[in-house]
Amino acid sequence: MDLFLICFRNLYIRNYIIKYLRLYNNTYRYSYLANFKYPNQLNTLDPFSEYITHLNLVSIFDPKGLSLKSIKYTFPNLEHLLLPSIFNDVIKVQDFGNRLKSIVFGDDFNNESFSSTGNENNGLVLPMGLEKVEFGFKFNKEISKGTLPSSLKSLVFGYSWNLALDKLNIPDQLEILKFGRGFERKLGGVKLPSGLKSLVIKSNVVIHENVLPIGLKELRLLDKYNSPFKTANVIPSTLEYLEVGNSFNQDLSIALSSLKSLRVLRLGDEYNIKLRKGSLPPSLTNIEFGNYVHLLEPGVIPHSVTDITFKDSFSDKRLLSILVPGSLPPVVEFKMGHYFNIPIAPSVLPSTIKSLNFSDNFKTKLEDYSIPSSVEKLVFCSDFNQNLPILPSSLKILKLGHSFKKKLNIGSLPYGLTYLSMSSYEF
Repeated sequence: MDLFLICFRNLYIRNYIIKYLRLYNNTYRYSYLANFKYPNQLNTLDPFSEYITHLNLVSIFDPKGLSLKSIKYTFPNLEHLLLPSIFNDVIKVQDFGNRLKSIVFGDDFNNESFSSTGNENNGLVLPMGLEKVEFGFKFNKEISKGTLPSSLKSLVFGYSWNLALDKLNIPDQLEILKFGRGFERKLGGVKLPSGLKSLVIKSNVVIHENVLPIGLKELRLLDKYNSPFKTANVIPSTLEYLEVGNSFNQDLSIALSSLKSLRVLRLGDEYNIKLRKGSLPPSLTNIEFGNYVHLLEPGVIPHSVTDITFKDSFSDKRLLSILVPGSLPPVVEFKMGHYFNIPIAPSVLPSTIKSLNFSDNFKTKLEDYSIPSSVEKLVFCSDFNQNLPILPSSLKILKLGHSFKKKLNIGSLPYGLTYLSMSSYEF
């Protein structure tokens, strides 16, 4: 007999199972509290407080009675805490539980708790074991040396933080660092943590040589960033992921020339510097275009690329105007932009595509043989309602959106099709 049935038929054991299932369900339900408006509502969690590890208090709008110390004693096993926007109390070292791994401050938090001059303990020391600290919109205070524990892995600043980096005192083991749009200090003559793996910058600061640590894997230059790279040594050769935001429109060829490990390149909407053959590294596997307008000549995109995305801002005419036979390498996955909605001529798409995804706005009839013979997965989204073209015999997965109402002939579907999804098809 099944061991579970033997146990479950035992009345004593079954009652214990049901008891702890209820406890789990209640704890899971209360782990993230999106609708509490007053601190005294936390008292309703007393039966489950010792089991709660995640606490989200972002919806509380009355700070009276809310303190980190009370949270510490009410939820002794708390690991992740999101504080409300209005929280701006001075914090003391004894306010934190020993199990806390991450804390996210709200937009209004901006006091002297983290500086040695503003704290009665001569500077707050965050608990060892803390892995993530995230500050909100207003925070712009000095962080004293020794405040951030060596266990910290992720440090995130909001819009307003704009102090010199020598006032930051970051532990060398930090792996993720994010600056907001208001950060405008020079990134020259400073030392970022040697263990840094991911860096996000949203302002238009200039990055000098020898600032980014060797070993950096991900660099995201977003929002206002539009500074040129004048030498090849600015970005370390270990970088694997590079993303430039919608304001960036500078020549990347110098920077890309030294990136021998780059796998992912994401270009923003404003990037329109012509890409030439050999400018993209041969290690590249994924590339995303914004509003790129130049002809993609054969050989510009290296054959190592297996995943190409044309972003939502791409219009249909613009996409076809930059593609000619041979523009695309033997990619595996191809995704059309959100506004793409015109036919594709046969031979435009490479004959090696395995997965082809059309966007929500695509509703145009496709010519026969316009789908490459190599395609194994074909996805049409919500607006498509046209007779299907001749489908390749290699097709295994076909997904049709909720607008599709055309009659399907069984004989027109490939023999090897194993998965067919139709959101609202009526037989």
